[in-house]
Amino acid sequence: MPMFFEILVRIDGKEKWVDGRKVFKYLLEDYSKISYGGKTVDPYNTRIKKFYSNIPQELLETWKGAYPNVDINAQVKKCEAWLL
Repeated sequence: MPMFFEILVRIDGKEKWVDGRKVFKYLLEDYSKISYGGKTVDPYNTRIKKFYSNIPQELLETWKGAYPNVDINAQVKKCEAWLL
């Protein structure tokens, strides 16, 4: 059974309960002009893991050059662990 919730809104000075799903659909698709085309957003931990596994080597080398006394790979792993 899909989750159902209502939101109390005021339209022309009158309060009315509306379907929360419709409000969010409007905000995401109509108001912001975003179309997800049936795609879903990856779970948080998956997005974090993808981000940290795709840091360009050039950027890592830049950090290593800027901070020669720091173990950049260890720090990146700490950053990922902190967010997870």
